Amino acid sequence: GVVKAKSGYELPGTSLSPSTTKHSLWHSTNQWVLSATPASNQLVLRTPPGGAQALGLAIDNGDLAEVIGTIAGDDTVLVICANDRKAKSLARKMQPSQHQRNAP
Repeated sequence: GVVKAKSGYELPGTSLSPSTTKHSLWHSTNQWVLSATPASNQLVLRTPPGGAQALGLAIDNGDLAEVIGTIAGDDTVLVICANDRKAKSLARKMQPSQHQRNAP
């Protein structure tokens, strides 16, 4: 149940207690995504070192229609989408300049 945050590991609810999965996904995207680059039906999300696992988990739990699955490394999340169009749409939603404006 421990989660990784920018300042280190935290118990759930100590810095963020989201009431919905949408809020949790928005918060994780806002906190971790540095860039979002579509490549065919895939989306490459760059994070600070150590941020990919937390972001990947939030995406997996976010029940996004565009997402088939994710693979998370240390600072990169590979998101597999159903097609090119869905990858590009999700990239627009996850761009740092976009998700900071679209708070839940």
